[in-house]
Amino acid sequence: MLAAVALFGCQRSTRPSPAAIYQKIHTEFLRGDLGAAQQDSAKARKEFSRRSRNWDIKFRLLEAEVLTYQGNSQKVVQLLIDYHPPSFSAADIEIKRQLLLSLAHTRLNQPNRSNHELQTAQQLSNADHSVLQGEVLQTKGLIEVHHDQLASATGSFRRSLEFARQHGDKFLETSDLMNLGTVALRTEEYDEALGRFQEASRIAESIGARLALELALGNAGWAYYKLGDFEKSLFDFQQAEQQARELGSGHDQIVWSTDTGLSFYRLGDLKSAEANYRRTLSAAQAVNDKELIAATHTELGFLFFQRRQFDSAERQSVDALQAARAWGSQSEVVEALFLQGLLAARRNSGPDATRLLMQVYRDPVTMPSLREEVENAIAKYYARVHNPHAAETWFRKSVATFEA
Repeated sequence: MLAAVALFGCQRSTRPSPAAIYQKIHTEFLRGDLGAAQQDSAKARKEFSRRSRNWDIKFRLLEAEVLTYQGNSQKVVQLLIDYHPPSFSAADIEIKRQLLLSLAHTRLNQPNRSNHELQTAQQLSNADHSVLQGEVLQTKGLIEVHHDQLASATGSFRRSLEFARQHGDKFLETSDLMNLGTVALRTEEYDEALGRFQEASRIAESIGARLALELALGNAGWAYYKLGDFEKSLFDFQQAEQQARELGSGHDQIVWSTDTGLSFYRLGDLKSAEANYRRTLSAAQAVNDKELIAATHTELGFLFFQRRQFDSAERQSVDALQAARAWGSQSEVVEALFLQGLLAARRNSGPDATRLLMQVYRDPVTMPSLREEVENAIAKYYARVHNPHAAETWFRKSVATFEA
């Protein structure tokens, strides 16, 4: 009996250490298993919060980073806003907290808080020569993209990419290439965008970063969409949406669902397009993602406009404009204003139509493809009101922009 008790008492616990648990969850995150990583990090945070403040904040930051990729900015703020690292923690802990809060507050349209947090992170990083300098630059670029400062964003992403390559950070390198590709999409440089996504895919595959592969597939789909290959874009968007669902990336799933609807729309399948848009809108509203809410209202509005359901299109345009302004994205605002301009032209409301269409035409964030559509809409309006000279002038502008 004594021997048995002694033998039992000498057995070592097989319970993994917090470091081992952290590494396991971090690997899940890098691999793209966001659902598992979020659940496991929340569980570990609750378990270790009573035992070690140092591990509490580490698991808290890891959970917040996963939530950032899932698009749940409100939850990120709840986790981090009133929680401060112990005084003995490394500077990188506070830098990471400030970066995650800055990006979350940007997405929640709280620019003053976001700017203060980003500046704090930059100051701490410069003073400490932090290994997170690349992440600071990347976060800066993401915030600049949000504010349509695409040239500045390109510079930030390139500096982050240089840092990643110098320090052998393959995950950061992959995401920087993805972000540079996304900016190239926004500036309508589709060949460059595809090249960036292909390069990112090769690195992502080498490190098993499934989330980056999903993003590369979906973004390549967008490039094909803008190049007019709607069948190819539909296939890529549907595949990316399925991968996002498997990885637990709710935000990406909503994005690719919207884009799937766009491809259906361009292929003439308005019923499938509307079903995708409505599913997307419900999902975006559930997480209060104003960017996607605005975009989906706009796309529904264009769909109703195509069906000549002009009252429904008008309601969607009003909702889109409200969400876009709350989100703070001027590029989404001009899309909604363009729809309102088309509706005004359809009503033969001359002053409103020309004012709205010219407002979109002159806005500096208006991309050439949209400007060509606006020029064409102005030309058609002048043709409808029997002003052939003005109509010809704007048709010529539209052709020149298209050819350029």
